[in-house]
Amino acid sequence: MKKLTALFNLPSLLADIEINELVLDSRKVKVGDLFVAVKGHQIDATNFIEQAISADAGAVVAETDVVDMHLSVEYRQQKPIIYYYNLSANLSEIADKFYDSPSKKLTFVGVTGTNGKTTVSQLLAQWVRHLGRKPAVMGTIGNGLLGQVVEAKNTTGSAIEIQSSLASFVNQGVDFAAIEVSSHGLVQHRVDALDFNAAIFTNLSRDHLDYHGTMEAYAQAKKRFFFELSSDFKILNADDPIGAEWLKALPNGVAVSCEANFQQNSKQWLKATLVRFTHEGTIIDFHPVGGMAH
Repeated sequence: MKKLTALFNLPSLLADIEINELVLDSRKVKVGDLFVAVKGHQIDATNFIEQAISADAGAVVAETDVVDMHLSVEYRQQKPIIYYYNLSANLSEIADKFYDSPSKKLTFVGVTGTNGKTTVSQLLAQWVRHLGRKPAVMGTIGNGLLGQVVEAKNTTGSAIEIQSSLASFVNQGVDFAAIEVSSHGLVQHRVDALDFNAAIFTNLSRDHLDYHGTMEAYAQAKKRFFFELSSDFKILNADDPIGAEWLKALPNGVAVSCEANFQQNSKQWLKATLVRFTHEGTIIDFHPVGGMAH
């Protein structure tokens, strides 16, 4: 629960209005919730404001295309409706405030790319568990503590779902989380306010052109993760042509390669020199900056 004025510092709002939850679906609104009415690609939720008010929502924040209406407030049935310009693009930040920035309270890694997101995120979670950490994952398989995931509708959930899940993880004592970051999620700004310790790029191949239209647009969507969003480490597959290209513009990027003729053009790099598959698992010899490792 959080006061509405903590999310929107507006003198016209009643200081005693408290919000229980952020809700995108008017059919799921309960007493005291903040109904978030965004204009989606298929559904304009501003058409369901009356339904949310009838369900006794504590307040409504509604997307508007009119700049001059930004943060203007009207009342219907004594319920405040806050108009927010470009709400969809700013929802991650609003949810971050509501859930008290949960991504900053654990080690948080994002993985993007056409293939390999699930494998990488799952492996990372399994590895840190062997180190005594308590991991959680979010992605194609589902969201939740490792081995206890609940099926999810999308690879990358809504901005609210992500922040809510992370807050729940923190409350359960989770100290590491890996999330699969889709191109849809990047274009729709669902992960914009998250604080990533590491951003990982696996590869890029032909996919999702029904949504992006061209490979160039698809690549630009993925590129946002490394050039526009916050992350301490940017780790990219240098064997992928797109990854190699982006690394040239990322002076502190970490290049990862499995190629024998890999050229160490980055300050930080990691090269697999030998990969062996056994009945007990996979053994990888790799050469990082500074020496060999096993």
